[in-house]
Amino acid sequence: MLLEWNEEFNVGVESLNKQHKKLFETIRLLNDSVKLGKSEAAVKEALGRLVDYTATHFSAEEAQMLRSGYPDFNSHNREHNDFLFQVRDYMADLESGKKVVTIEILGFLCNWITEHIKGTDKKYGPFFNRKGIY
Repeated sequence: MLLEWNEEFNVGVESLNKQHKKLFETIRLLNDSVKLGKSEAAVKEALGRLVDYTATHFSAEEAQMLRSGYPDFNSHNREHNDFLFQVRDYMADLESGKKVVTIEILGFLCNWITEHIKGTDKKYGPFFNRKGIY
């Protein structure tokens, strides 16, 4: 599963673009851990990094929204919370031995992130730009 940054993902705010690029990198690390058959510990570590970095990114994005008075904050925040709940659920399952990270889970992660950035996140770019945030 290849997740590469391109201009299609540009939200118009450089700091958030950099965070999205880091998010892509973190998903690729998880993907590599799974595809290369690395140990369960390595997969757990990669998924843990993804959970941690995603939470950090969402917090930064939401803080910017609150500072700027972004009108769609509540729905955006709900999407973030739903995603974090799902990814933390995957992590709990992995830690308890219920299931392993599979190609289907990686597909979910890649699809959610790309659709969220190209859809939901793209909406805040023009709003932030009008507020002088680039």
